[in-house]
Amino acid sequence: MTYISSSDQTTDLAITIYNDGFGMVKEKRKINIDENENMLQFQDVARKIETDSLIVEFIDIEEFNYDYDLVSREKLLEKYMDRIVYLYDKDEKIKTECRLLSTEGGIALENAETKEILLNPVGEIVLPELPGGLIVKPALIWKISPLKSKEVKVSYLTKGLSWIANYVIEMKEKSLNMVGWVNISNNSGASFQNAKIKLIAGDVNRCEKKSHSEFSGIMSCDEKVSNSFSKKSFCEYHAYSLQNPTALEDNQDKQISFINCMDVSYERYYSYDFDCYEDEVKVIIEIENKAEKGLGIPLPKGIIKAYKEDDEDGSLEFVGEDAIEHIHQGDIMKLYIGNAFNIKCKKKVIEHKKVNGFEHYREQFIISNYKDEEIILHVNKYMDADKSWEIIATTEEYIKITVDHIKFIVNILPNSEKVIDFKYRVDNSFHIEVDNK
Repeated sequence: MTYISSSDQTTDLAITIYNDGFGMVKEKRKINIDENENMLQFQDVARKIETDSLIVEFIDIEEFNYDYDLVSREKLLEKYMDRIVYLYDKDEKIKTECRLLSTEGGIALENAETKEILLNPVGEIVLPELPGGLIVKPALIWKISPLKSKEVKVSYLTKGLSWIANYVIEMKEKSLNMVGWVNISNNSGASFQNAKIKLIAGDVNRCEKKSHSEFSGIMSCDEKVSNSFSKKSFCEYHAYSLQNPTALEDNQDKQISFINCMDVSYERYYSYDFDCYEDEVKVIIEIENKAEKGLGIPLPKGIIKAYKEDDEDGSLEFVGEDAIEHIHQGDIMKLYIGNAFNIKCKKKVIEHKKVNGFEHYREQFIISNYKDEEIILHVNKYMDADKSWEIIATTEEYIKITVDHIKFIVNILPNSEKVIDFKYRVDNSFHIEVDNK
């Protein structure tokens, strides 16, 4: 005899969802099998289950089947080929006994009494009963040894679960408010009620998976389960546990708030790259992910949308957005939200000459600030990393960021212009020759 276990018997349900479109379901159910039942049908599993990932605890399994031949119109008719069905006329309220001959390109019936052949007849086809071998929903079916426990725990991977983070920041004069939402998508083919949700941020390596019918095995465990997860981090990834259980219906997107930080300090400045072909000045929002700055929590990758209040009418307006990768605690987050309208930069090569194996340059940045406020501009200049170079003279101080990157940080007064004039030389006397023989 077969014991049927459904989700109504679930006592504990936890789901871990990864960035890459899959998740892990961990479900514990009560079971009350008598000694005459040696088959267990575990229903309400995800249709996109990866059967080779299955772990079953508290029971011993002798044989395992995964039945996913689900009921459909085509499957039902296929099972009734060359069998008796009924043609129902709704207007006349008459049901005629027929034999199903074919479903290829339409329906072909044989009247059981007159032997007439009916092609695509008008009316409803009624089947006497649900044929064997078809199930309403996918199920795991196990042949089991006599039970020592009154519960079973099943864990498996399934496709069709994913999540992404989205952020909204409201910028004020010297601080901002940040709200973070996670959008969880469930297209796994199963609904989950009262589930504890954990989200894993990070890129997990996966191999190409087999189809349902190519399952290769099952792991059965005793009651000694190793607790290798921690609340905040796991292996090389970061975990976010939602505080309260929630329901994830099949084919549903759900948004859940996961951060709400007020008065986060930020720095707003402008950025210009000397070697860029365009003369656009970028608007940058820089946030230090530290507790003393009002944040200090790991942030999963996602999209950040920025808003600011219009001083004239008090309305909140969208001012730009940017994508971020995973931001660790202590990292500096730089958001490029758009280009400045009232700030213009021009670049000039004033002089270029070669002297004794050196190339000498004199270059200028001309910055025009048409705004009614003072601005901070970061001007980036990139050198040739394969050659030795030296700054000879400059009208502004600079910072050496890397071996090939220097930065000028300048303040420009309202409605004014500033010129950065600097000279440098590049040593061309040393070359690396590569023998291609």
